[in-house]
Amino acid sequence: MDLSTNMPPESNLPPSRSPEAGELLLRDARLARSSERRFRVNPDPDARRVRWARCALLVGSMFGAILIAELGARAINFAVGDGPPYGDRSVRREWQWARAHLDAGTASLDGYARHHPKLGWALRPGLHLQALNTNSMGMRGLHEFPLMHADQLRVLFVGDSYTFGWGVADDEAFPAVLAELAPEWEIMNLGVPGYGADQALLMYEELGRHYHPDVVVLGFFVRGFDRVLGRFRSYAKPWFTLDRRNVLRLHGVPVPAPEQLYQTYRSGRRRVGDGIYSYFFGELSEVREKLHSFMPVNRDDREWKLMSAILRRFRDRVSEEGASPLLLIIPTRKNAGAERNYERIADLAKQEAEAMGMPCLSLADGLADVPDEVLFRSDKEGGHMSPAGNRLAAEHLRRRLREGRM
Repeated sequence: MDLSTNMPPESNLPPSRSPEAGELLLRDARLARSSERRFRVNPDPDARRVRWARCALLVGSMFGAILIAELGARAINFAVGDGPPYGDRSVRREWQWARAHLDAGTASLDGYARHHPKLGWALRPGLHLQALNTNSMGMRGLHEFPLMHADQLRVLFVGDSYTFGWGVADDEAFPAVLAELAPEWEIMNLGVPGYGADQALLMYEELGRHYHPDVVVLGFFVRGFDRVLGRFRSYAKPWFTLDRRNVLRLHGVPVPAPEQLYQTYRSGRRRVGDGIYSYFFGELSEVREKLHSFMPVNRDDREWKLMSAILRRFRDRVSEEGASPLLLIIPTRKNAGAERNYERIADLAKQEAEAMGMPCLSLADGLADVPDEVLFRSDKEGGHMSPAGNRLAAEHLRRRLREGRM
């Protein structure tokens, strides 16, 4: 049977099924795709120029704004004369030190301080200034102490300017008042202005332990707790970091002598501002640092983990020498500013001491009812504890030591 005789002729097929129609549709589709590609690849030249002009205007405006901000930041900085801005406070302080000493043409530390390769700085031995004296080992006061002691209880203090007794006479600092109130005890004051808990720990390890104290008191000023993060304060200092296993690692030792650091800047090996340097972005980094200072301190913060490790090492090193460690928390003014919640810092310190079994005494707990005007000197006078505040602190400390409830 011939099936072809039953097929309709090609001319009678529907248009959509006609071979000629299919070819026409494919050709039209190819032409449409080709036109679309040509339109994408070769757009209107005028439109392309407009887009490029807009992009150039935007980029130019951004660079212009940054340039104006940079010039403004430099003008303000040069007017103030405080050194280039920088988000790292240690770098900023080093630049300020370098600029001041380059202008003076000499390298030196403050009159009461001397360079120490392991501590950064320490008190000059044999100082005899108005109301400020040191013995042959650089301890506050004139009394000399033998390395070994008799049957007296020997109490050694390490800490910062509050422990040292900044702004008061030798016999008005609370360690000296404690010696007056408890003459049966032997009191040694190794406090140094500007120290953080890290340098206070190193002072004990470097010098204090050789005097075989029975009790070692670490004076912890709450407003200075973040000094452990710094590498430069009034001068260069050693600093600790935590490794991945949360083990303390010491850096920056030996600390360069002032003459050596001065020469690196004088010779151009180091520069204030690191040569090509943006003051505008430096200001932004300072703002970021300032905003961070308003954040509350938590136990999981990097800075507090470091502080906790330093306290733990203090406890361990003192205990290894057969002495008793004591953390003395020194408060700041109740209206000390909004940068940090200093009561929170004091609470964290007490919790850390309790967790590690180290005796702790917070002066704020015993002197909470005493007005700031009694405890502290005015800001114009330096803001440290007054003679009356030092005496109240010594009385509170004596009671706790005698009660044995450290």
